[in-house]
Amino acid sequence: ASRGASSPGRLASGREIVGGDVVEDRAVAGDDLGGGDGGGTIKRGEVVGDLQLTKFKKDPANKGQVMDKGLWSLTRHPNYFGDAVLWWGVYVLAVSTPLGRWTIFSPALMTFLLLRVSGVTLLERNLQTSKPDYAAYVARTSAFVPWFPRSEA
Repeated sequence: ASRGASSPGRLASGREIVGGDVVEDRAVAGDDLGGGDGGGTIKRGEVVGDLQLTKFKKDPANKGQVMDKGLWSLTRHPNYFGDAVLWWGVYVLAVSTPLGRWTIFSPALMTFLLLRVSGVTLLERNLQTSKPDYAAYVARTSAFVPWFPRSEA
């Protein structure tokens, strides 16, 4: 809302209001699409996943066990998912700039790398051999996108 028809003001997003109109050179700002706060929310989820895994690994009783509690019950790789969504959030912010659409290559490449090269694929190969219960965890838990666990039949 403006502070008056002729007095400038600022919205919470920092955009300026002059004469009752929001001053910006584009029709839709990226943060209006959720890219701004979405990154912060995802980063917090990534931190929660890190903290859960750190606490799990510190307990000697969990040695050789599979972490399948908290965020880890919804996805086998909450950190990688958080990284990918953060990159896509940056794209959402960038797309509203004049050449922002070209930045789609960054989140696409990072998602590909996380899924097929250095992230999920590489780590899963090692976990299949080092943790005996990992196959059952794979059968019931989404690899990347958080989702409800599948029932074990």
